[in-house]
Amino acid sequence: MTQLFSAPAHFITIGNKKGGSSKTTTAITIAVALERIGKRAVIIDLDPGQNSAQRYLANRSAELPSPAVEIIRAQETDDRRTHRAGLYLAVIKATNEIMERHEPDFVIFDCPGDYSHQADLAHSAADTLITSINASMIEFPLLAEQDERGTYTRPGSYARRVAECRHARADMALAEPQRWHVIVNQYDPRARLELPPSRTAPAFWQRLALITERLGCELHAGLSLRAAARDLFLSGLTVLDLEPTTPSIEAAQLEARTMLAALKLPGITQTRKAA
Repeated sequence: MTQLFSAPAHFITIGNKKGGSSKTTTAITIAVALERIGKRAVIIDLDPGQNSAQRYLANRSAELPSPAVEIIRAQETDDRRTHRAGLYLAVIKATNEIMERHEPDFVIFDCPGDYSHQADLAHSAADTLITSINASMIEFPLLAEQDERGTYTRPGSYARRVAECRHARADMALAEPQRWHVIVNQYDPRARLELPPSRTAPAFWQRLALITERLGCELHAGLSLRAAARDLFLSGLTVLDLEPTTPSIEAAQLEARTMLAALKLPGITQTRKAA
């Protein structure tokens, strides 16, 4: 439970400093997985310009287990230092109102892919912080700066931002320690992936494992590039909503359940399939 807020819940924040890293897909997949095992989840979209989570679930069947989705429209101001505290209070107030309406077990903040005070607050408030990235070395500078030999030199721009938010969390005297996970999406499902990666694993995974070890966060595989997961956005579905009629669907569902289990969320003892 994060003590910034008025009701007990476990807070999950999904962030990155760039767009297109499957943050919303990850948020919705986790939320649907929680709903399917009887946990109430609400997604709070902190990017009203994109409104991705609400648009994703707009065509979802009412017969399926579904998380609630809310949008916080707090606006940035020109004088960020002067108005930061007021903006934080506005987001906290809006979040408390959302929690009163839905009484969730889990609150999932879906952050925008750029700087905002709202996202910083969500990073500080998170009991579980998830950094969603794609399987490309282009993502590395966000997490770590490296020399020409690929040797880690210092935290990247996003990792430094996370460190600042975690310091702010300590200053807020929040009770629970924060767990930080890096989840890799859109990787090639044909690769035989084992974590931690072996010496024969692709260079991407070996380097990323070293980076996450230096940063003190946990590395997990997320959702791969499987045909079963294509175009689900149009119908508001996740891989967990599909009938396991093909090996591809079964494998995609196993990925989603394995990802949820890796997060070690409180009160989640198993990731069984809902009846």
